[in-house]
Amino acid sequence: MKYSRVIPLFKSGSTLDPANFRSISVLPTLSKIFEKIILDQLLIFFNTNKLLHKNQFGFTRGRSTSDAGVELMKYIFNAWENSQDALGIFCDLSKAFYCVHHETLIRKLQHYGVKNLALRLISSYLSNRTQKVVINGKGSSGSVVSMGVPHGWILGPFLFLIYINDLLYLVGDNHDIVLFADDTSLIFKLKRQLINYDDVNNAPSKLVHWFNANNMLLNGNKTKCIKFTIPNVKHSNTNVLLNVEELSLVDTTVFLGYY
Repeated sequence: MKYSRVIPLFKSGSTLDPANFRSISVLPTLSKIFEKIILDQLLIFFNTNKLLHKNQFGFTRGRSTSDAGVELMKYIFNAWENSQDALGIFCDLSKAFYCVHHETLIRKLQHYGVKNLALRLISSYLSNRTQKVVINGKGSSGSVVSMGVPHGWILGPFLFLIYINDLLYLVGDNHDIVLFADDTSLIFKLKRQLINYDDVNNAPSKLVHWFNANNMLLNGNKTKCIKFTIPNVKHSNTNVLLNVEELSLVDTTVFLGYY
């Protein structure tokens, strides 16, 4: 029940580039039944004890990308109503689901109160898994999976939410953050004549530190920064740093399918 058959699912672009394919794990039917039972019990436990952050919208019952978009818009309008600008930083994580470190995930589960037999069960679920890539009827020799919650696991997405949950508490109450699984978006409220952006730059540095500590890689080239402003209002220049490099302001980016 720990065996996965991995197949490539084409996304877009050239079919000759492996990066344009998403790997999907096909699992044995019986293992999916066990995963569904474990998932239902974890959902009850986390929802009853209100352990998931309220600004996590991904893979959460009753919430959607539209809800995340509405929350983001609300933060922007609140800034304008207070005669402020809103600065949005839209982070891009590289292969986030595949970078989940199993030992770190187990420690986080234990922190949230999953213990004893339940914790040993999930530890067993994660350990000594094997996968084999199959393309056009040809298969690889297979290998042991040492990290990650690949696409295709029923339990995987919720385990990822647990893994990234403490990130939302790291930024603090001075800034607004919206998460949809690994899509991380920060909104800062700025005074229009503000010259010093130390407080703004402090939050991305905290994010980068968290990503590094949790085996995640932030893609600086795909991380976008947008300043939401009202026309005919004088604004100061904005310099936002990420890993010592300055983020250039853009006019458009994609947020959960919305431009």
